[in-house]
Amino acid sequence: MKKVLLHIGTGKTGSSSIQKTLSRNRATLKSLGISYPKYGHPTNHEELNIPIKGDKGPRAIRERFKREEEDFESYRQRLLEEFLGHLNSNPDSIISAEHLYTLNQERINFLKQQFERCGIERVKVVIYLREPVSLYKSQLQQKLKASSQTITPGKWKYRFSAVIERWMNSFEDVEVREFDRGELFNQDVMDDFLQISARFFEQPTLANIKKSKSTNESYSLEQMYLLQQFRKTLLSDKEDVFMASSGALMRNFHTMGDESLTPAVLKDEVAEVIRYQTTGEVTRLREMLGNQLFKNFEPVTAKPKYNFENVSSVLDLFQTTENTEYETLQLAIKIIERNLN
Repeated sequence: MKKVLLHIGTGKTGSSSIQKTLSRNRATLKSLGISYPKYGHPTNHEELNIPIKGDKGPRAIRERFKREEEDFESYRQRLLEEFLGHLNSNPDSIISAEHLYTLNQERINFLKQQFERCGIERVKVVIYLREPVSLYKSQLQQKLKASSQTITPGKWKYRFSAVIERWMNSFEDVEVREFDRGELFNQDVMDDFLQISARFFEQPTLANIKKSKSTNESYSLEQMYLLQQFRKTLLSDKEDVFMASSGALMRNFHTMGDESLTPAVLKDEVAEVIRYQTTGEVTRLREMLGNQLFKNFEPVTAKPKYNFENVSSVLDLFQTTENTEYETLQLAIKIIERNLN
């Protein structure tokens, strides 16, 4: 029986760590009869968005992998043929492409048809979901890596019930996992995914393969504020563009490891606005997946009185102390001294 384990995200749920672990263990997986193919990108399968999604896909993917002499249709067809060739020539496969979760129903059915064409008899779809308040904070941190702008809490969108419904309409085996340490196997998303893989492929040793170190670390309040001020002061004309200089700053964050910094905790009022915005969606998800989903999420049905429409600084969104700005300045000085020595 040919099998495919299809991991589709969602965003900010440890996908990069899962993909790096799988890519670095390709030989081990192959020895177990499981392929983790390579499509352009060394670790993930985001390039599959081009032939499967049916549009031109992210520019970054096209620029990395389209051959100079190819027109787009030739490029798309080549990718599809490579994908089908892989499925035809391997008994079992793991596919991991985070943005596939955004497929509409027609394209999900198209993907299912490709599996059927290749004689795939069983497909398991794995989706990780993150609780709204936690996801908002993580997305804000991600945004600051390429922008000085914040995300307005009252306009932030959280829409996953329709995503789950679409995939369940097309595939019988869809497992939705909560991205929360308390819910994950061994409190780790990589262990959790490997455990699912071991059961699905009936290969117990899969659960013991060497894991890659997690790459997406949470920043302290001072680090987030410094990053925002850095982008605002020096890169104001480069909004929504990842720059090498801000990347260098973040590498200092990762290597300095200052435990004296303040954990970034959203203000209660901000969290309340986000819960108000997402209560209806969480209710729908609980109806689909069970009331144990997001145990710590408290519904908010009354419209909050707080207004965060014109917030520009992360200090307006997170709990601060009287020393926050001073500690941020001290952090900047330490980084400068570190790089001058």
